[in-house]
Amino acid sequence: MTQSALSLNDKSLQDARLRPPALGRAFFLPLDKNLATLSVAVFAFLAAALFSLAPARAAEPSPCAKFAWPLAKEQGWFAAQDLRMIESGARTDPNGAVAVKLRPFSEVAFAKQPERHPKTPESFGATIEVAAPSQAGRYQITLSDEAWIDVLQGGAFLKSAAFSGRKGCPLARKSVRFDIGPAPFTVQISGAPIDHINLAISPAEDH
Repeated sequence: MTQSALSLNDKSLQDARLRPPALGRAFFLPLDKNLATLSVAVFAFLAAALFSLAPARAAEPSPCAKFAWPLAKEQGWFAAQDLRMIESGARTDPNGAVAVKLRPFSEVAFAKQPERHPKTPESFGATIEVAAPSQAGRYQITLSDEAWIDVLQGGAFLKSAAFSGRKGCPLARKSVRFDIGPAPFTVQISGAPIDHINLAISPAEDH
C-alpha cells in the first residue's frame, strides 16, 4: 500500500472519529412532540391557576333593584294577592297601593287633559282621587306598567320633582316624585297599553 493511500485512510479515519454521530429524524420528531405536549400542559396549568386567583365577577343586579330610589315596599304591595281593585274615578289613600281598572282613553273624564297626549288612541287611562296627606312633603307615585302620570292639586298640574324608570322589572316600571301639599289631589293615568295597572302612593322616605 502506498504512502498516499495510507494517508488517505488515516484522514478518513480521523474525520470519522471527529464527526458527531448522526441523529436521524426519528430521534428529533418524538422529542419535538414531547416538548409541544409539555408546553401545552404548562400553559393550561398556569391559565387555570390565574383564573382561580381572579375575583369572581359580581352577579348582575336585577332591574327591580336599579331604580333611583328604593321601591322594595311598593314592589311588595304589587306582589300581594289581595291587592284591592278600584275603577277610574275612585278614591284612595296617600300611602298604599291599589290595582286600577283602566278605561279607554276617550271614555276617561279627566279633570284636565293629560299634559302628554297618548301615542295611540287605543290606549287606556283613569283618574284617581287621593285623600289629603297628613303633612306636606315629597311623595312618589309608582306604576307597575308603562303609562303617563299627571298630578293635580287645587285644579293645577304639579310639576314632577324627580323620575325613575326601568324596563325588565316585572313588578314596577316607573316612579315619579311630586311635592304635594296637605290637601286632596288627583292622579291621572294615561297612555297605558293595557286596561289595568297597579298604582302605589307613598312618602319619599329618603328625601
